[in-house]
Amino acid sequence: MREFEFRAWCVEYKEMIHNKRLTLCMEDGLVLMTTKKWMEYRSFVKGDAVLMQYTGFKDKNGKKKIFEDDIVKQKMPSGDIYFGKVIFSQGAFRIEEPYKIYCKELIGGLAEVLGNIYINPKMLEDK
Repeated sequence: MREFEFRAWCVEYKEMIHNKRLTLCMEDGLVLMTTKKWMEYRSFVKGDAVLMQYTGFKDKNGKKKIFEDDIVKQKMPSGDIYFGKVIFSQGAFRIEEPYKIYCKELIGGLAEVLGNIYINPKMLEDK
């Protein structure tokens, strides 16, 4: 069975909140999380926090979990290299490459996580 996990980017404090400090209230559209600045739970409404879902894939070393909005480099057996951010599109997790029209499918075990678009926003601009 697929593992469901989320993380959230706290816009106000510019902090990534991982699963253990995150509670989702889907019915109300609220995100409850503990930040480093506030050690108690605070609620955030849409726009204050950006949710990212775990893709179910780990990186090429089998250690890092790959989430939506991660920046990855994926080397294919053919030698082609895809670089971009992870998105969910057309029923699959894909790599959205800068300045390209088509997205490439994310394949577990081939991608390397380089960062994410919130902590490393310039990484995509440089390519």
